[in-house]
Amino acid sequence: MKQYQNNRSILHDVLKIGPEELAVIADGTYIFVEQPSDHQTQRLLYSGQKGRNLMKPMMLVLPSGYILQVQGPYGANWW
Repeated sequence: MKQYQNNRSILHDVLKIGPEELAVIADGTYIFVEQPSDHQTQRLLYSGQKGRNLMKPMMLVLPSGYILQVQGPYGANWW
């Protein structure tokens, strides 16, 4: 039985995760970027909700902060 050191103790208390189980968090985040000079790229990266240019990667992360996988980056409108 392997015990995972990447889980936080709060996971054991709140979610009742045992020491042999591994918790993975799916997290979508923003990376703000400068305005591109290309109009088509500008349309892809502009977020009307945030009012800025950004990219959105989807990450699988351990509770300790260790990044397992990154998908994307995607445009602001998921195109």
